[in-house]
Amino acid sequence: MMVTLRAYSNPTDVLIAKARLDDHAIACAVADELAHLYGGAPFAMPIRLLVREEDVAEATRVLAELDVLTREDSQSAGDGEDSVADPLIEDAAVEPKSVAAGRTQAPAAPASSDPWEILVIALLFLVPSVGLLLNNRHVVLLPPREQLRSNLTVIPPVMTHILALIPIAIAVALTVLYFRTRAAIRQDQAARVEDR
Repeated sequence: MMVTLRAYSNPTDVLIAKARLDDHAIACAVADELAHLYGGAPFAMPIRLLVREEDVAEATRVLAELDVLTREDSQSAGDGEDSVADPLIEDAAVEPKSVAAGRTQAPAAPASSDPWEILVIALLFLVPSVGLLLNNRHVVLLPPREQLRSNLTVIPPVMTHILALIPIAIAVALTVLYFRTRAAIRQDQAARVEDR
């Protein structure tokens, strides 16, 4: 039976880890690599690295060596940071212990230092609503083709301006959510640094 060893937010990191396990003849697989294509944003769903239950301890050891090498490379490159290549690695490294105890655990949600997806969604609300605000003509809503002659709905400019305010309010709320989320992530990262 295959179990989740680690969860990654970056496809490159999971492929590097898989190649390392393949080099050590540890059977592994990548799951949910393209899950965002079926209704989510990129990086919205973590990519899981799966191994057999009996290989969990060896795979953990091999990936721990990879983590050490990654840290040494980043320090020698002049980063000066003492961090792991993927923020999920610390959380996911605890997971094999619970798997060994017989409990399976869902992969951790991907951590990000900048939740830019929220701003993209806000922009998707904002752009059409600004177009409606700039419109000073009547808007005609076309019914299905078979009812075209009998049911035309005409919306006056004042009503379209009022309706445009709703998505603008949603865009403003999402922008506020973005900045609050960013501040919360920074506080969380600072707390983790202090705990070390």
